[in-house]
Formats: sequence, C-alpha cells, structure tokens
Amino acid sequence: MQLRRFYFIFPLLLVTVSSFPTETVSSNKVSSEKDDVKKKEHEKFSIESWESPEDIAKNFPYYLSGYDSEDRAIVVLELGKWDVRSQAKKGGQGWIDLQRHAEKMIYNLKNSADKKNYTDVVGNVTASGPDDIVLIVDWDGFQLVQLFSPEAIAFVLKYMGKMERFQEKIAYGLFINVNPVANAAVTSMRPILGRFMERVDVYGTQTAQWIPVVRRRLPADQLPAKYGGSKDHKPLIYRG
Repeated sequence: MQLRRFYFIFPLLLVTVSSFPTETVSSNKVSSEKDDVKKKEHEKFSIESWESPEDIAKNFPYYLSGYDSEDRAIVVLELGKWDVRSQAKKGGQGWIDLQRHAEKMIYNLKNSADKKNYTDVVGNVTASGPDDIVLIVDWDGFQLVQLFSPEAIAFVLKYMGKMERFQEKIAYGLFINVNPVANAAVTSMRPILGRFMERVDVYGTQTAQWIPVVRRRLPADQLPAKYGGSKDHKPLIYRG
C-alpha cells in the first residue's frame, strides 16, 4: 500500500519541487544557520580543489573501481547508501558538505578525472586513455523515506539532472539492485535524466540477472566480489 501511494505521490512531489528555485529549496535550512561571512566564503568555494570530509565520504560512497578491457574508467556509485533526507534534516555544515560532495562527483565525471594515464619507464605521462566511463549505480538499501523531504527531492533533481548534461561521456551504465521503490523513483525521473537513460540498463535485486552481464562486460579483477569480481579487490580511488 505504501509503495502504491508512492507511485502517485512522488511524481507530484517532483513537479512541485522542480517548480521552485533549486537553491532556495535545497539550502533553506543551511541559509538560516549561516551568517554573512560564511555565505561569502561559500561563494568563493572552488570545487576543483575541494576534498570530501571523511564522514561524508564514508556515508555517501562512490569510487573508481578499475578499468575495463578498453581502459575506460569503471565508476561505482552506491546510491542506495546515500541517506540524503537525514543529512538535510541535520542541516549545518554537513548538509553543505554533502552538496559539495555531489558537486565534486559531477565535476569528476564530467571532466573524466579518472581516465587512465599511460607512462614511460620513468613515470612520465605519455598518453591518456578514453574520456568515456562505465557507470555502475547500486541502489541496494534504497528506501522510500530517503526522499520524503523537499530538500532531498531537490537534491536528487539537481544532481541526477546534471548527469544528462554529459551523457556522451557515459559509454554505458548499469543500474543494479533496483528495488520497487528505486524503480518507481527511476521511472518518475526519466524525463529529467533524458538521454542519459538511453545508455543505461536497469536490473532488479536478483543477482542472477545482472552479475552474468557484469562479468561478460567487465574484468573480474576490476570489480568488488559483490558485483561478481575478486574478493581481494580494492577501489583504485575511493572518493566517497
């Protein structure tokens, strides 16, 4: 019953929130807690040099898992663990840091920050690998409550929407562990994601459906065991 209500309510929430200025909705609580000096510091903020705080990186994970057979970066976003609602409710610097964390992720994806570099015997970069990436979005653990706040919905609209702007950088994507709630959210957001979704295959929570696909497409030693990879695998760069 709760899920059935969500199918009706969530699209309405998307329309309602998207009609508001994103900055106003997503930073309401933050703005009320910051003085003029901090606002000026925020305006001078540079995403290129910013690094995620340890607690944000731990609770909102994404990472460079490895490279495929064509040397394209394999980026994993464990979106099901991103409890945006709770972080928005806390407000303060943690909420600001989460938004910056998401902005940095978009920046890295858009600018191919993880593309492979080829070096000579002394370590000088002689060439670079492909700009495009393979994106795995893991929805495992995604719950209805994660989106039941205006701030959280505005957050999802803003940053998922930005992925459509550089969809040409996505060689292909895999949405895995998409439970019924996640599927309802993805379906509702398809107009926002636009052409990005043309490059994405969506799979449910049955690993027997998607692990064979992952194994066919990607080298096992470049993936964690839970995705059909190696039990000894470690991310090359853990960004979140």
